[in-house]
Amino acid sequence: ERMVERKAEENIRFFDDLLKGVEKSLQSSRGQELAESLRQRYAAALIDEFQDTDPLQYGIFSRIYPDSDSLIFFIGDPKQAIYSFRGADIYAYLKASRQVDARYSLGVNWRSAPRLIEAVNALFKATDDPFAGSGIQFEPVEAGLPAAALEDEEDPDAALRFWLLPEPEKRPWSKEAATTMLCRGVASEIARLLERSSQGRLGIEGRALRPGDIAVLVRSHSQARAVQQALRPYRIPSVLQGTGCLYATDEARELLCILRAVAEPFEEGGLKAALITGMLGQGAQDLAELMDSEQGWSRVLERFSRYRDLWSTRGLFVMASHLLAQEGVRERLLGFPDGERRMTNLMHCLEVLHRQSCDRRLGLRAQLLWFARQIEEKPSLEEAQMRLETDEDAVKLVTIHKSKGLEYPVVFCPFCWGSSNVRDDEVFFHDEQQDRRLCLDPGTGNLEHNRELARDEALAENLRLLYVALTRAKYRCYVGWGKINQSDSSALAWLLYPPAAPLGNLTQALSDHLGGLSGEERGAVFERLKQRSGGALTSQPLPEVPLHITPYSPESVPPGQCREFRARLARDWRIGSFSMLSASAHRRPEGPGWDEPVVAPVQQFRAEVPNDSIFAFPRGATPGTCLHAFLETLDFQRDMNSETGRCELLQQIGEGLGRYGIDPCWSDTVLVMLRHLMRAPLPGRDGPIRLGNIGMCQRLVEMEFHFPTARLTPASLCEVFNRCALSEIDRQRVTALAAIDFVPMTGILKGYIDLIFEHQGRYYIIDWKSNDLGSSLKDYGASELEQAMRSEQYILQYHLYALALHRYLRARTADYDYEHHFGGVFYLFLRGVQADSHLSGIFTDRPSMKLLDALDRLFAEGEQE
Repeated sequence: ERMVERKAEENIRFFDDLLKGVEKSLQSSRGQELAESLRQRYAAALIDEFQDTDPLQYGIFSRIYPDSDSLIFFIGDPKQAIYSFRGADIYAYLKASRQVDARYSLGVNWRSAPRLIEAVNALFKATDDPFAGSGIQFEPVEAGLPAAALEDEEDPDAALRFWLLPEPEKRPWSKEAATTMLCRGVASEIARLLERSSQGRLGIEGRALRPGDIAVLVRSHSQARAVQQALRPYRIPSVLQGTGCLYATDEARELLCILRAVAEPFEEGGLKAALITGMLGQGAQDLAELMDSEQGWSRVLERFSRYRDLWSTRGLFVMASHLLAQEGVRERLLGFPDGERRMTNLMHCLEVLHRQSCDRRLGLRAQLLWFARQIEEKPSLEEAQMRLETDEDAVKLVTIHKSKGLEYPVVFCPFCWGSSNVRDDEVFFHDEQQDRRLCLDPGTGNLEHNRELARDEALAENLRLLYVALTRAKYRCYVGWGKINQSDSSALAWLLYPPAAPLGNLTQALSDHLGGLSGEERGAVFERLKQRSGGALTSQPLPEVPLHITPYSPESVPPGQCREFRARLARDWRIGSFSMLSASAHRRPEGPGWDEPVVAPVQQFRAEVPNDSIFAFPRGATPGTCLHAFLETLDFQRDMNSETGRCELLQQIGEGLGRYGIDPCWSDTVLVMLRHLMRAPLPGRDGPIRLGNIGMCQRLVEMEFHFPTARLTPASLCEVFNRCALSEIDRQRVTALAAIDFVPMTGILKGYIDLIFEHQGRYYIIDWKSNDLGSSLKDYGASELEQAMRSEQYILQYHLYALALHRYLRARTADYDYEHHFGGVFYLFLRGVQADSHLSGIFTDRPSMKLLDALDRLFAEGEQE
C-alpha cells in the first residue's frame, strides 16, 4: 500500500502499474463500456508468446473478448515457458488453453535436421508424462528440412549424444568435479571437431565447421566462464553472451582504484594501490624499486597530477585516453588470455561514467561517489549489462534462457543435470485448492508440504528449460550426464528414469526410484533410447583430454589484408545557417533568438531616462534573448490595461528579467513596449493588422526548419538575387549582399523563424529585433531601418525565412497559391515601434515569386557550371 502511495507521489508508473490500471478500469462501473470500445477499435487480437502470460494479463483479455463471438488467438508453446522468474505463469496459459474454442498445432519442425528431431522425439516420448505433472503433453513432430546432417566421416548418424561420466567409486561426483570434467570434455571435443574440419574430414553445408557454428548452453555465468577458461589453452575464440553485471567485474573495481589515485595523486597509499592493479601492472619488486628512486617516484606523481588536471579541465574521456596510452594499459590488458573481455569492460565502464558526468554535470568527487555506489549496489540496469567482448568468429557461450528462439549448428549442453531442490524458508507455489493461484508461504505450518509443491513446479520448469536447450541445435547436440550430487531430482533424471505412477511428491519419488537402480540398469536406458530413435540418440564416455594440447589455428581463413580507401570524401558537406552564410560580416552564436549583433554586455543599472522609454533598455544578446522569451509565450490578446491584468503581467515581466540578470526596475518599460507592439498597425495586404487581435491558435512560434541544399557558393547566391531584382530598391539591396563571403557548402540549411501568424487566410513572418539604432523615434524611420537591414544582412535572412515558409505552405496547404496565401515579412525593431504609427520601427517586404522560385531551384539543384 505504501509503495502505491510513493509511486503516486513521485508520478512513477511501471509496466505492471499499467496492467493493474487497465484491470481496475475494466472492473469498474464503466468497465463494460471500455471493453466494448476496445473491441470496436481492435476487432481481432493475436497475442504471441502467450506461454509467458500471467493471470492478470489473461484476465484483461478475457474481459475484452469475453465470448465465442470474439476473435482472439493465443500463440504459444507451453513447452518453452521458462520465464517464471519474470512473472510468467504457465498455469494461466493452461487455463486459457482449456477455455478456447479450438486448438491448432504445428506438426513440422523447420529448424533441426531429421535425425536430431527423431532423437528428441524418442527422449521425450520415453515417458507418458514428460513435463512432470504440469499437464503439458509432448506431440512428436516431423522434419521439414531435407535429410541433412553434420558431414562427419567417422560418425555421421548420431545427432543427440549423451556423454557419460565414469562411475564414481563411492559417493556421487561433486558438482565442482563434474563441472571441471565436463568443461575439459567440451573444450577437447570442440578442438577435435575444428581440427578435423581443417583437415577436410568434417564439414557443414559444404564448408568447414567454424567456431562461430558452435554454442555451449549453460545455466549460469560461472559455468560459462569455466567453459571459456577450458577453451583458452586451445586458443579457441569464445564469447560470453549473457547479462553479467558490469559493476561486478575486476575492471570496474580496478578503474575505481585508479580514478581515486588520479583525483588524489599525492595520497601515497591510494597511488600505490592503483599502480599494482592489473591495468597498471606494477609488481611488488617494481613498486619497491620505484619508491627507492626519488626521481622515478616524482615522475609518477607528475604524470598523475597531469591526469588530474586533464580530468578537471577537459573531462574524463580525454584524461582516460592519455592515461591508457602513456601507461600502456591496452597492450597490457590485451596480453592476457581474456584480454578482449577485460578491455571491453574497461571501455564500457569509462563510457557509462562519462555519460553520467555529462548528463548530471558531476564533478570529480561526485563521479567517484556515483561509480563507487554502482560497484557496491550492482544495479540491474540495461547499461550495467556486460557487452560482447568480440564480434569475431567465436564459440558462443550463452545461457539457456538467452538462447530461446535462436539456432546453432552444433550445441553442447553439459550442465542439464542441475537439481530441482527448493531450500528457501519462503517458498512460492501454485495452490490447487485456489485454482492454481500463485501463493507465498513465509513459514507457516504447511511449509514442508508447500515446499514439495514448489519442488515439483521447479522440476516441471527445468524440463521445459531442457526442452529449449535440446531444440536449439540444427545438426548435433551433446549432453552431459552421470552420477552427480543432487542430479537425482534433475529434469534429465525424470526423462531417463521416470518413476512408475508416482504418488504425492514427484521429486521425492524420482529420487527414491533412481537411488534403487544399479549402474547396469542406469546404463541400459541409453541402449533402449538408441533403438527407439533408430541410432539418432547414442551414449559414449566423456572424451579424454589429450596430454599435449595443440592450439587451434584457423588455416582455412586467409590472412587479413588492409583494404585501400578509394572513396571521395565530400569535404564541403555541413549544416549551415544564416549566421554561417553572413559570418564574413558578423560572428553570431547559433540558435533561436541569437541573431542580434552583440554590442555591449548586460548592464545592471537604472537608466537616466523615464521608465516609459525603451531607448535606454540594456543592449546586447542577453537582453535581446530576454525580450524574445517574453514574446514567445505572451498571449497577444491578453488584457494589459486593467489594473489586474497590468499587475499580473508586471510580476511575470519582473521575474523574467531577473532570470536574465536584468534589473526588474525595467518592468514598466517593457510593459509599455508590449502595449505599443500589440496596437501598432502592421501594413497587411488587406489593411492594417494589429497583433493584439491575433489569437494563440493563429500563431506558430520559433518554427525550426531544415532543408537540403546542393552546392551553394557566394557567387551563385548573389547571381540569383541580381538576376531577379525587379526594382531600383531591389538592386540597392542586392548590392549589400556583395559583402557575403562564405566557404562553399553542400548539406543542410537550418534556421528558426521567430513567429508565423495567419490573418484572413494569409500567412505572415515576424522577426523581433532589439537592435539599438538610436535614442529617438527618428532613428527608427524607414531610411534608417533600410540601412540596418542591409548592414546586418537581414535582407538575406528574411528571404531564407520566406523560402522556408513557402515550402512549408506548399507541402501543407491544399490549393496553395503564393499570391493569395503569402502575406509578407515584418521585421519589428522593438525599441522604435509605436502604437499610432506604421512607419516607426516596422520594416516590411514581400519577396517576389520569381526570386523565391530561383532560390528554390538553387538550393535543389546547386550551382550550375
